[in-house]
Amino acid sequence: MRILAAVAIIIVIAAAVSLWVRSNFLRSLDARMQAVKDTDAAKVGELERLPPLVRRYVERSGVERGETYRYVHLTQSGDMKLAQDGDWMPFTAEQWFAVSRPAFLWKPQMPMPVGSILGSDWLDGDQGGLQMRLLGVVPVANVEGPVVAEGELARYLAELPWNPAAIATNDAITWTQDDDRHATATITAGDLSTKATFSFNEAGDITGVLSPGRPRGEGDDVERLPWGGDFGEYVEFDGIRVPATGDVFWEEADGRFVYWRGKIESYELE
Repeated sequence: MRILAAVAIIIVIAAAVSLWVRSNFLRSLDARMQAVKDTDAAKVGELERLPPLVRRYVERSGVERGETYRYVHLTQSGDMKLAQDGDWMPFTAEQWFAVSRPAFLWKPQMPMPVGSILGSDWLDGDQGGLQMRLLGVVPVANVEGPVVAEGELARYLAELPWNPAAIATNDAITWTQDDDRHATATITAGDLSTKATFSFNEAGDITGVLSPGRPRGEGDDVERLPWGGDFGEYVEFDGIRVPATGDVFWEEADGRFVYWRGKIESYELE
């Protein structure tokens, strides 16, 4: 009986600790979300500072001059995988983008044979990181630091087609038009800086983005590879027109590795 009682006590303690760890993790995600939502609002002014190709995209998006915007909130569904020959794993996610500064939170949930993985991919200025936990408790991934933040800054930049108000207002981003179908954006946060080139179709929609060398890996294993994505199926959400589908890839030595593909289920620009 004493052994059974001891086991029961251990189980209760383990459950309590797990609940405490999960609650703290979820509170940390809520705090990051709130930091994005509390970003200062930005007022859309004249767009003449933007190259014609980029200005046309903003005008087509439905973002209006004179309006103020603070953040984007969207929901996604899709699949992702960890290796070229790996299995696709379904996910759902919420994401928040700040408009006036480089900041976002991506909060995915991936079902597993036992429970699900909860996580966050985040950027706050020149700080960024990735956290994934099984059931919100057991760490699967937890990385931060300047190299990770640089990668997250590249992500914020590459996902600007979903954040047209930031294209119009974010002073951390500068643009140059390369030709009648391409424009390059450079973003700076603290000591970090990265750039990406956006491709436009004849109608003026962004169809793709390519960053020349996003960092991948940790420590001595960091490598810089071309990284980017494709966008399609433009949809209007409450007056704002953005691409509803996308995929993300690394350009590896043996070919393109598409590891993320998703669809926007809902979209709000606040």
